[in-house]
Amino acid sequence: MINLSKRAEVLIKSNYLANLVTLMPDGSPHVAPVWYKYDGQNYLILSEPKTIKVKNIYSDNRTAILISKPDPPYSYVMLKGHANTSNYEYEDLLMELSIKYLGEIAGEKYGNEIKETSDLILITFTPNKVVEFFDS
Repeated sequence: MINLSKRAEVLIKSNYLANLVTLMPDGSPHVAPVWYKYDGQNYLILSEPKTIKVKNIYSDNRTAILISKPDPPYSYVMLKGHANTSNYEYEDLLMELSIKYLGEIAGEKYGNEIKETSDLILITFTPNKVVEFFDS
């Protein structure tokens, strides 16, 4: 488990998207914005199984996440580590993330639509290194 500063925890627990970086087969980076839940140790992300990020994790599970505040004062938390995928009863997490990022009404509507039209898997990102930057 890595140690985070209080400022980093506040940023991580906010509603900012995370940029998930995975490695393509040729070693080049692939970046995808994702919704996430931080459970105090891991970052939980839902994805459709056939996405590039999931395929990349299957072949090389080294990953990184960047969570940044896009307006002044700028700040970010970059986490490096490994990700794994698993089948997961995702409905509760889907609703939690939908409401977190879209608000109560829009989130419930979106979450219910996705439950009916998609089959998702869980990406669990476990960090082993952190870099923090806070501009003031």
